[in-house]
Amino acid sequence: MKAVARAAVVAVLLLIVLLPIYWMVATSLKPNREITQDGTLYPHAPSLANYTHLFSQKQFGSVVKSFVTTADEEASQVNENLHNVASPAALAEANKSRDVIVELRDFLKPFAVEE
Repeated sequence: MKAVARAAVVAVLLLIVLLPIYWMVATSLKPNREITQDGTLYPHAPSLANYTHLFSQKQFGSVVKSFVTTADEEASQVNENLHNVASPAALAEANKSRDVIVELRDFLKPFAVEE
C-alpha cells in the first residue's frame, strides 16, 4: 500500500513538473488560430513557423547581442574577482558561474545581429 501511495505522489509531481513544459512546446508548434481561438490540447497541424518568425526578427537578434555583450562583461568581472576569493569552495563556485555565463554566451553568439 505504501508503494502505491509513493508511486501516486511521484506521478502527480511528475505531472506538475512536466505539464508546463509540454504546454510551452505544444503551444510553440501551434498556429496562432489554434492558440487564440480553438484552444486545442495538442497541435493539430504542427508548424515551425513561430520559430522562423522569432529568428527572422531583428529585435530578437538585438536582444541576443545585448545578452552576449553583458555576458562578456560579466565573465570578465568574474575573472577579475577570482584572485580576491579566499576559500577553495568560493573559488569553485565562482568558476562554475563564469563557465555557465561563457557557455550561454557562446551558444547565443550565432543569433546575435550586428547593427
